Amino acid sequence: SNPATFSLGGVTFGTVGADPLSDMSGRAAHRAPEREDRIPRVASHMLEQRSFYPVYPPDESVPLDTERYAHVEMPFAPDVLLLPSKLRPFVSEREGTLLVGTGTLTKSRVAGTYARLTIHPQDASTLSSVRAAARPERGPAQLGLTVTTANDATLRAAEEAAERDGTD
Repeated sequence: SNPATFSLGGVTFGTVGADPLSDMSGRAAHRAPEREDRIPRVASHMLEQRSFYPVYPPDESVPLDTERYAHVEMPFAPDVLLLPSKLRPFVSEREGTLLVGTGTLTKSRVAGTYARLTIHPQDASTLSSVRAAARPERGPAQLGLTVTTANDATLRAAEEAAERDGTD
């Protein structure tokens, strides 16, 4: 379904096929301090409002049924929130949730970006103790997550280097 929540290896994920970040960013009226990264701040509003699409009404180009708008409610804050967007890619942690803005896979005739997420195996007792911790203390490292955003050429070069070194 879209949006979707699911669990993989004890880690909960949330994602949406639409691009709420672009819509929210275009409507933002708040000016953040200079050093704060604007896109992750905008994404954090999704967590605060517990909504996969906290803009109502959505932009006309967004295929959301406004009569069934309750389906975009976020039942809980996931461990990882995957956000495809035409805005630049980013990775940020907010209140114990890893926000991953993947960017777009293609941009006209050039390669775009994507995210590569690795879930490192955790034993059940470790996951249980992490889950029992308060939200801000249960970040990606405690859940055994690493994420890389890159374009094709960058990731290919890293994979080739890892093969030469015998690492992964």
